[in-house]
Amino acid sequence: MDPEMGEMEPDVDDGVPNTNQHDVNDLFGFVNQGRDTPVKTEMPKNTFLGSSTELSFYFQQPMQTPSGWAMPQTPGLFPPTTPGLGIGSSTFFNGLTPSSVFGQSAPPLFASTMGMTGMGQISGSISPPGANGNSMHNPIPSSSSTSLDTSFGTASSQPSPLLSSSSNSTQGPLLSHLGQTHTSQLLMPQSQPAQQTAQQILGTIYTLMTEQDDKLRKLCQEQQALLQNPQIEPFNAMVTQQRVLKEQMDIELRALSELNQKVILDPPDLARMHLLNTELQVQMRQLELYHAELQQLLGQAPALPCIAALVIKKQPFPVVISKGKQLSEEQLTVNLLTGAQPNFQLVSAVRATLICDTHNPSNSKTGAPVNPLEMDSQPASLQHKITAFPLKFLQGTRKASVNIKFGVSVRGPSGQQTTIESNTSNPFVVITNECQWEGSAGTLLKKDAFGGSLEIPWPQFVNSLQRHFLLATKQDPVRPKRPLSVYDFQYINTQFFGSRSIIHQKDYDAFWNWFGKSMQTLRYQRHICTLWQCGIIYGYMGRDDVNAALNNQEPGTFIIRFSERNPGQFGIAYTGTELPTRIKHYLVQPNDTAAAKKTFPDFLSECAQFVYLLQLTHDPVTGRPLFTKSHKDIALEPYATRKAHSLPVGGYEPLST
Repeated sequence: MDPEMGEMEPDVDDGVPNTNQHDVNDLFGFVNQGRDTPVKTEMPKNTFLGSSTELSFYFQQPMQTPSGWAMPQTPGLFPPTTPGLGIGSSTFFNGLTPSSVFGQSAPPLFASTMGMTGMGQISGSISPPGANGNSMHNPIPSSSSTSLDTSFGTASSQPSPLLSSSSNSTQGPLLSHLGQTHTSQLLMPQSQPAQQTAQQILGTIYTLMTEQDDKLRKLCQEQQALLQNPQIEPFNAMVTQQRVLKEQMDIELRALSELNQKVILDPPDLARMHLLNTELQVQMRQLELYHAELQQLLGQAPALPCIAALVIKKQPFPVVISKGKQLSEEQLTVNLLTGAQPNFQLVSAVRATLICDTHNPSNSKTGAPVNPLEMDSQPASLQHKITAFPLKFLQGTRKASVNIKFGVSVRGPSGQQTTIESNTSNPFVVITNECQWEGSAGTLLKKDAFGGSLEIPWPQFVNSLQRHFLLATKQDPVRPKRPLSVYDFQYINTQFFGSRSIIHQKDYDAFWNWFGKSMQTLRYQRHICTLWQCGIIYGYMGRDDVNAALNNQEPGTFIIRFSERNPGQFGIAYTGTELPTRIKHYLVQPNDTAAAKKTFPDFLSECAQFVYLLQLTHDPVTGRPLFTKSHKDIALEPYATRKAHSLPVGGYEPLST
């Protein structure tokens, strides 16, 4: 550390944030533990998108400063300029931790429907080995008295645990909470807060997912026995089990999709939703392999070289990566899935391949093809089916989004060799310098939020934006210090999307041209992300709201926000010293912090016009945002440069201040 400097932030590590530090069991394993009292944010009730909401920021109790002033206890009122989102009690502001979500052993929602079908039980019995002389390679013998049930994706006569017990219900309790409600209706007052409903649905899906793991293990064992001694009745029972299990997984995946489209999720629930979706996709792929194995047993499906699949279990994408950075081993893993009775051999290592639609990686000087990845080949075995890939990225992707696909060569019982390929990863971009970050991050957010759609619901866009914001600012996705708040989202919706509940892709570029530059500043400018997270920089705030907050404040009181007219730059609003007092706005210029070792905190410390900082904090009980007032020297002391005072030279004295 430089002895002249205060506490320094480390150099920007533009590597890949470890988004896999929490697995699905970490996020839901606390359900049997005690819970901390969650801090709820008071959201305006009975409001919907397009209505008028008064935002009031209340000051804390009086606080003495070195200059002797006391904080007034009267609220600084904001005019009703921003709309409420009507999502119930938001938890964006409360520093929610996983242990504070569920306080009981299991979410009470849908308890009456749990375990109502006895799925996992075989209705028939398995005949003893050799009872009919059939081997696992022979089709099940036909019978005139018993028909074969080979369907997989059709409706089942056996109800799923997620289906309603009501005879006239076709939707089930999981989806009944979302029902056919349109996004605009979910933005209206709800009988049950949307966040609470989301937590209950996610908790229920997690409970069902863990039960499905057990059912898949049991199904594997029973299918192994069936393959050794095929019988018609056990076969039909097995197909029914698989069909019902697939139906249940379809409902769970659809519920997650609807949550993403209709509810603005807080960061912990957002992380849970993505992890649950990944786990369910893996379960679904495993179930499909078991079903394909049954179809081959029947002899009604084309013969496959092997029953196996590669699936990406963990990945840090979508994210912008700097050239030369390497993933850790736990960030990217691939699983080998097989049928109940693997009948093949691995004949190669698992290999990662970069998929790029716009160009092939090549040497910039010679034009010769190059391998853009290092550590791209890893050994695998049928005993240890999880392969970690600590990839290192050797080439930039020219600001184009790319994907990774994995493959492994196998040899089946006939001796035929084939390649098993995985699904493609989420997109990512490899950059060669930080100037490419803004455009690359904007490309990934647009692709992630909209996919192939021209318009999407507002909550879906917000959930994608929150996820990318936490990645960009390198915060813990479950316990972020300061995620985007519901007030930030209200500001964005009003400024760039006309307070609409449906977001059009044509409006995205204008939004990102402004917001992306503020993200670049937060990510790369020294101290700025820390100042944002501790509330010294308020950030996204309109000029009218700033003026209202500074009204009747003493001279020298100031607020820092992002400039609305100059993307990526800061505006400082402050009360002047002249009479009558008026509120002034200063745009921080690039040369204000251009000197060697002069940071933004240094600039603020040196400006005599700025004395008392209004810093964003939150009420510890309600979670409501509020301002605390403190002398800038106290707030900025950890970040401003500590000036070294030179000792007097013989016969001379320092200038007095």
